Amino acid sequence: MTSREAYVLAAYGHGAEAVREALEGVRGGTGLWEREGERISNIATRDPDNLPRLVREAGATLGIDAEPLVLMATRIAGRLNGRDIVPPLAEEARYHARSNAKTPRRIDSRLALYDCINCDLCISACPNDAIFAYEVEPLATATEALYRQADGTLGRKEGVGFSIREAHQLAMLSGACNECSNCEVYCPEVGAPFRVKERVFLNRADYDASPGVDGFWRDDNVLHARLNWSGTRSPLGALRCHRGGGVRRDCRVRHGADLATQNGMGFDFLGRSAQHGQSGTPR
Repeated sequence: MTSREAYVLAAYGHGAEAVREALEGVRGGTGLWEREGERISNIATRDPDNLPRLVREAGATLGIDAEPLVLMATRIAGRLNGRDIVPPLAEEARYHARSNAKTPRRIDSRLALYDCINCDLCISACPNDAIFAYEVEPLATATEALYRQADGTLGRKEGVGFSIREAHQLAMLSGACNECSNCEVYCPEVGAPFRVKERVFLNRADYDASPGVDGFWRDDNVLHARLNWSGTRSPLGALRCHRGGGVRRDCRVRHGADLATQNGMGFDFLGRSAQHGQSGTPR
C-alpha cells in the first residue's frame, strides 16, 4: 500500500462498504454509488491501492471537496475494522491482568524536578505531546533561607544551594496534559513526570484556574511559582518553597531585585545573582 488511506480501507476488506457509507452521507452520493458501486467494489477487491483515487474522482464528479470525503471513508473503514480487531483481543494473553500485574521495572533513582536520566521516554509516551525538552546552561549557586523571627521580621541564614547539572531538561505544558499517567509507566525512575517535572502555564488565567496544581507562570520579568513539595525549586532558580502546616505556598520572585513574596513561611531565595533565564526557563 502506498498511502495510509489505502491501507485502512483495504486492511480488513471493508473498503467498498466504507466508501458506500461515505457517499451516502453527501448530496448525490447515493445515486453515484448506484451507478459506480460495482466498479468501486471490484477495485476495492482487486486493486485496493487505487481506492482513494476513486473516492477523489467521486468527489470531483459530485462537485465537492474530495479530501474530506476520503477522510470520511477512511474513518468509517477504521470503525468497521474495529469489529474484526477488537473481539480477538479478549483472548490475547498479553492483554490479560495476570500478564500485566508486575510493577514496571525501575532503576534505583527517584525522579526529580531537574537532572533526571534524560531518556526522553516520557516525551514519546505522551499521547498529547504535552512533555517537551529544552536546553539550558548548567549552573550552581548559593541560596539564603528566609525565616520569620520572633519579632516578626525576616531573618536570613545559609540555604541548601541550588544547581542544575545537565543541559538537557524536561517540562510539561499545562493544558495539554490530561494526566493519563502514561509517562509514569514508561519512566525508568520512580515518579511520574507529569507530576514532578516543571508544569508551565501559558497565561495567568490558566495559572489561577488550577489552584491545586503546582507550576510556573512567567509574566515578563516576574516568575510566579506555586510549589507544594518540600525541596522543589523554581525554573529560574529564584526560590524554594516549603510546605508547613498544610498551607499551600504561592511564591513570586522579581528578576534583578531582592524581592520575593510568599503566602506563608519559609523559602530559599537566591537574590540578585539569579539571572533571568539562566537556569531553565523555556524561551
